[in-house]
Amino acid sequence: MVNTMFGWQLLVCILSLFTHTVVSPYYLFIVVFKPVSPFSASYKMIYHKIYILSQVIWILTHLLCLVYLMYYSHKTTEEANRTAVIVSQVINKNHSASFRKEMETLLLQFKYNRADVSVLGLYSLNLPVITSMGSSVAMYLFILIQFENS
Repeated sequence: MVNTMFGWQLLVCILSLFTHTVVSPYYLFIVVFKPVSPFSASYKMIYHKIYILSQVIWILTHLLCLVYLMYYSHKTTEEANRTAVIVSQVINKNHSASFRKEMETLLLQFKYNRADVSVLGLYSLNLPVITSMGSSVAMYLFILIQFENS
């Protein structure tokens, strides 16, 4: 249900976070390694330090949003998959036949329809996605830095 209702929103959110996670460190790299004249006005030096601080805050904010999104999607998937275990424990207790039949039907639905939060079916939102996105961000940063130096 989440995949069909919020697929486009999740896709736009992930793409935005990914783009900002690449662009913000790139601009931070440019500002940090760009030579600032020691004879420039003091307000330029203060502006330079404030800009560096703001870029670091933006980087941390985007990374935190990304980790929150992945972590809570992963936990939601885990909890939804744990529901099948709870339903099987409820079936083993003494209940009416109609209730037992409904619980068995629910258990079959859990068996054939695994809970998973995905972005329009492209990929699942879970914790291993963070590492793959981190490697992609590093690769794009290296490429951008190489273009900057040439």
